[in-house]
Amino acid sequence: MTSTPIHSTGRGGAGNIGPDETLYTDGGLVREGVQGEAPEGEFSTGRGGAGNIGKSPRVGPQSDEGRPVDMVPEINQRNAQDEFHTGRGGAGNVYKEKHGGHSHSPDRQGLGEKVKQALHLDKKKEHETSPLAQNETDAEALVHSSDPNHPANHICTLCAKFYNLGWVTGTGGGTSIRHEDKIYIAPSGVQKELMKPTDMFVMDFNSKEYLRKPEVLKPSACTPLFMAAFERGAGCCIHTHSQWAVLVTLLVERDFGRDACFEIEEIEQIKGIPKGRGKQGNLGYYDRLRIPIIENTAHEEDLRESLEEAMEKYPDSYAILVRRHGIYVWGDNVHKAKTQAESIDYILQLAVEMKRLGLPWTK
Repeated sequence: MTSTPIHSTGRGGAGNIGPDETLYTDGGLVREGVQGEAPEGEFSTGRGGAGNIGKSPRVGPQSDEGRPVDMVPEINQRNAQDEFHTGRGGAGNVYKEKHGGHSHSPDRQGLGEKVKQALHLDKKKEHETSPLAQNETDAEALVHSSDPNHPANHICTLCAKFYNLGWVTGTGGGTSIRHEDKIYIAPSGVQKELMKPTDMFVMDFNSKEYLRKPEVLKPSACTPLFMAAFERGAGCCIHTHSQWAVLVTLLVERDFGRDACFEIEEIEQIKGIPKGRGKQGNLGYYDRLRIPIIENTAHEEDLRESLEEAMEKYPDSYAILVRRHGIYVWGDNVHKAKTQAESIDYILQLAVEMKRLGLPWTK
């Protein structure tokens, strides 16, 4: 029996099918294989092979000169007996055995089964989800829900309301919700009234790593400050650029000095503010509301240190004013954070009007 080798190149490094039962591989499985018998001989093909180029003359199955084609370094030009082929993802080697009838060589038996098994495994993998794709699917699932109270939906609803109140004008401000061990955060630099659930960033509370991070959007610069509130038990934190908040910080500085906090009493709306972390109930009509004020910085994230210092100095406070900037308000959950932010903004507006009329904030 003589052999006429047909040499080809393949891309993918998956494997070569030699003229014997050896299934040569270069780091992968044969992706497809066809083996058949015909009067002219037997064919074995594979896709995704190593793509070897060369000619390996074989004088007979018992010859010492025969070598696996993927070990042949030389490249031969096409001649009358050899054909040179190129192919995308080809097996790299296709042998055609010319003989007078069907091949019954024991060395060739079982090759078809190997090809079929390799093909079956590969097709099975085509229906499996890769870890990367699964991670992407899981990340998208974090922000898709028909529940209006789902954090991704709720933040969009809240920010649209806050925009109408003048709290998040011109992409300013932000909102974040902690749901179990996940933190949902509105992005930075977007029109808050037009946000979609798919715009949300999602962070793992424990590892502080993003579970979902939209590529075309920027993480909120408020994130470190939101985290400071969450680490103290908050379930939601709201940051606004309320004009009333800004004006109150200026009035306090003018009338009481830079180190003073905002204080007011005997205002009914004070009843909407909790007594403090770990304490039962809300403040009463005769109680005094105190909100600390910190100095602004060029970059929002740089506020964290002074914000945490104010939290330690005023542990019962659920809000911190930032001079010439705005206010941070947090609550044990979304409902409380929202109603507290509304109550405080009402009180701040009232305080500005009281000053304009020459009325005192405290007795």
